[in-house]
Amino acid sequence: MGGNDLDLRHAELDGGELMITAVAVMGGQDIYLPEGVEVQVDGFALFGGNDQHGGGAPPRPGAPVIRIRAVSIMGGIDIWRVPTDGSRDSLPDARRRVRAIGGGHRWRHW
Repeated sequence: MGGNDLDLRHAELDGGELMITAVAVMGGQDIYLPEGVEVQVDGFALFGGNDQHGGGAPPRPGAPVIRIRAVSIMGGIDIWRVPTDGSRDSLPDARRRVRAIGGGHRWRHW
């Protein structure tokens, strides 16, 4: 019943893969990732939605794989793929930059 921001734009991953389970119940989550990593998303949304914004650039060679399981009930989870030139932006500025570029999609699972 609230919100959460997870900013991984400057994270250093020890392995080639990271698994995130994000759960939003009557609230929301924003997950910020650098552009150029491979992102695989699955999950479930009931009376809410899960969106992915940005991500026009292909994964760079050897980039880590980030797997996100997004579960939303009366809430939502947004994944923001922020371009490299926006890595120092505040989170609201990063969202504006990604929205200006466009792209992304919404997925639904019932």
